[in-house]
Amino acid sequence: MPIPTEFLEIEGEQYDKIHAAIKFLSNKQEWFEENRHALFLSGDLPLIRAEMVGRFLEATNDRSHDFYYSIVPKEIFLSQAPDLEWGYMKIRDGEFASGNLILLDPKKAVDKYDTIKFLSTNRKSFVWGVFKASPWIFIKLLFNRITLLDAENLMTKMFNITCKLVISQDYQIAFDLDMPEHLLWLKQHAH
Repeated sequence: MPIPTEFLEIEGEQYDKIHAAIKFLSNKQEWFEENRHALFLSGDLPLIRAEMVGRFLEATNDRSHDFYYSIVPKEIFLSQAPDLEWGYMKIRDGEFASGNLILLDPKKAVDKYDTIKFLSTNRKSFVWGVFKASPWIFIKLLFNRITLLDAENLMTKMFNITCKLVISQDYQIAFDLDMPEHLLWLKQHAH
């Protein structure tokens, strides 16, 4: 059976494009059985490979949450790119780079435009996003008291969809080309 494929040309900001894709997918009920999710890549990922996506999908195989978001431990990222400056969120459980693989249930996310906009515009500034969302959690973050479970619970409460952070051992899913120095690093180190 062929896999259904559609190409959407959408103008606007990243969150407008994501929301338009979710709306499109939510209208394709025949594509989605119970607990079926759509995979989004939220960045330009020059080092991504099919097996990395496969590992992420395997880690999210239970489909018991509406929204899965990938994160990469700092030590994993630094083991592969020690000379590259990157942003990390520091919490009690460790330091993590934001991944760019997102798995979500389009039927649950179709009416979440404000959530999508919030996540998209605060993806690179986790601390500011947390402060805007919950000053109490922000204080816990300042004192290194927030855990992954706290973050998941906050996201679930804020967005009114069940959320799960997925730790990946693949630094490549966090490596996107945001800055000229990222491209320079890639040219020097990619094999």
